[in-house]
Amino acid sequence: MVAAMAIALSRSRRFPGPTRGASKRMALVGLGGGALPMSLSHFFPDYNLEVCELDQSVLEVATQWFGFQVSDQLRVHIGDGLEFFDHGAPGWPGPVGTKSDGSAAAPGEAQAFSPYASIFLDVDSKDTTVGMSCPPEAFIEHPFLCTLCAALDHRGVLIVNVAARSDELFRRTCERLH
Repeated sequence: MVAAMAIALSRSRRFPGPTRGASKRMALVGLGGGALPMSLSHFFPDYNLEVCELDQSVLEVATQWFGFQVSDQLRVHIGDGLEFFDHGAPGWPGPVGTKSDGSAAAPGEAQAFSPYASIFLDVDSKDTTVGMSCPPEAFIEHPFLCTLCAALDHRGVLIVNVAARSDELFRRTCERLH
């Protein structure tokens, strides 16, 4: 995902700062130790970063052992990343929990969908029988990829961490993403 930083930085240099009408939001599915979201928050201080992590204990470990900290610009939602981008999914503040400028909406405050400038998929599968540890199959299914495309702004970038155990599986995954 270090390469993803270069892509994101390149995007920001080509289009310095959020231009009028451009999104000031990034999403990351998968927290891990928190290094990627903390780096993104550091290098893009004008952007709001929303992290979706399935497991509360991962957040606790990242906070206790790796110095991860949430802030007004860096929020974590505990839940399924496959549901995070579903507009109006029950209990999810994601896209429908924000104002049109990307800032958090208070309960009862007017909310509007605001697309993401970048979406990072950095999730793994604990199932060693499938031949690919990152991302799980469901994250590269056509309907989910369409959902991600709809969640990106017109210049948006989708960055996916792919870890396959064979060249053929890696190639097929990349073809699906292309």
